[in-house]
Amino acid sequence: MVKRCMGWITAASVVTADVTLLFLRLFKQSSSNMGDREYPIILCHGPTKQELIVSGDMTVQDLVVKVEEMTQVPRGHQKILHKGRNLVNSSSNLSQLGVGQGAKVMILGKINPQRTGVEEEEEEEDKECEAVRKIDMSCTGLESTLNEVITNVNCIERNFDTHSRGEALGRYRKNLLGINEEFMRLLEQLDGLELQENAKVRRKCVVRRIQTLMEKSDRVHDQINNLRGQYP
Repeated sequence: MVKRCMGWITAASVVTADVTLLFLRLFKQSSSNMGDREYPIILCHGPTKQELIVSGDMTVQDLVVKVEEMTQVPRGHQKILHKGRNLVNSSSNLSQLGVGQGAKVMILGKINPQRTGVEEEEEEEDKECEAVRKIDMSCTGLESTLNEVITNVNCIERNFDTHSRGEALGRYRKNLLGINEEFMRLLEQLDGLELQENAKVRRKCVVRRIQTLMEKSDRVHDQINNLRGQYP
């Protein structure tokens, strides 16, 4: 009788071991395939619950983007909690974090968070710098046109262009007048901007650039006048 009982115990132990091994294999296979398939999770934001389709290989940063689209909570103001853990600063994917099918993820954060005074100042300063940058880009275009005129005038002075010199010089002189008028207009725009300190520094650099180009234009204008005396 004792031997029979011992046999039953041994057989039961073998079966238990086999079941455990089978379970571990299935669990391992399920985990490895978790990133290859899509599944739903539940986003809980206040009283609102929404279903979101994700995959195990989705990163937390990808999830942050999806959360912003679905809840309108800005990325920088989100807290994403799963089982009490904040996922936002994690570099892992959902599979590694154990966020599986049907998982409930809590979203904390306001839809329209109030901006701080520093943020508002930085945004305003960015707008101011952008305004100065656009004027600087216009200055670059005028500089290119000015350099083209200078090249043509130099060709005439060196006798590389002998056809209709007087007429061409008159045309280039007219071009220079238009360029200078545009430079003056840009200076007026810069002077009309109310700027903070960083943008003021950039404006000063652009003003100096324009003044240098206008002096260059004046020298070419004098060069044209001298040549017109030679080629009426």
